Amino acid sequence: MSAMAIAAGFQAVGSIVGGFMARQEAKTRASFERMRAKTVRDQATAEIRTRGRQNIRDRGREQAAIAQTGFAMEGDLMDLVDQADIDREMDLLNIAYRGEVQAIGLETQAKLDEAAGRNALIKGFLGAAGAVGGA
Repeated sequence: MSAMAIAAGFQAVGSIVGGFMARQEAKTRASFERMRAKTVRDQATAEIRTRGRQNIRDRGREQAAIAQTGFAMEGDLMDLVDQADIDREMDLLNIAYRGEVQAIGLETQAKLDEAAGRNALIKGFLGAAGAVGGA
């Protein structure tokens, strides 16, 4: 076996191993991004629950304050309380939306990482074929 053939063999093996290692690294990154996406969703859910409980307490305080004034719980005052409820609900929806947008971004990055890993593996095999074919 000539030195050129041996060198080509080493180059081919190195190219394949490099491709496998790059693919594994990309899979690890993708897995990490998916875990981060789940964490973001969980955090958004927890914040929504906490904020929801706070909203209930706030509404109770508003109603108690109105009752203490001696005004009836109707008309303009109730319209204000209702509008405050709508605003608080919109806050909850915005929290959910922000969490989902961030999670989708992380999942998209995970898919891109996996694609990069597949491409690195293909490149490794093509590099190996080129090394062997060139010898």
